[in-house]
Amino acid sequence: MTPDRLFLLLRLLEQSPTTTASTLASQLGVSVRTLRRDLQWLSEAGFPVLTRPGKYGGVTWVPGSFYDLSRLSPQELVREWEQHGDLRVQLRLAPSQVERAHRLLGSRLVPPSDVSEQPIGDGASEWVRLDYRYRDLEDIRGLLPFGPDLLIISPPEAKQRLRELAEQTVALYRD
Repeated sequence: MTPDRLFLLLRLLEQSPTTTASTLASQLGVSVRTLRRDLQWLSEAGFPVLTRPGKYGGVTWVPGSFYDLSRLSPQELVREWEQHGDLRVQLRLAPSQVERAHRLLGSRLVPPSDVSEQPIGDGASEWVRLDYRYRDLEDIRGLLPFGPDLLIISPPEAKQRLRELAEQTVALYRD
């Protein structure tokens, strides 16, 4: 989730403390699935948001909770979110995916620490070398949407975890 989308989501919840996931997703210009991930992140980060599935469900800002959003910028609001761990995944990414990766991963995607960001020849295609900063191994999930357009160089435990997640996904679609 980008800082601006987080800020807008909190503003929308402040204005309409009870709403639906589809209404919020439409207002934010994202899919309901993306919105649900954003709401899960908010909940895990300690924001007072409740979600209830089903016909009479919805998204609710817990009554009596208060965050003064009027004096915060998106960057101040997500300072904790923007602070990343010291762990880094070294990766190669297809050039066609670099802009998308920066949109999805934000400031977690950085130029490599050991060499400047530059294309790397790999057969018929060029790859861009980048680093992905993360706090714990489960943050590797953020790399799954790039499928075969991304290759983890190191560390080995990140490669292994991404492999496990991909295998779990494949297992869901086996006949």
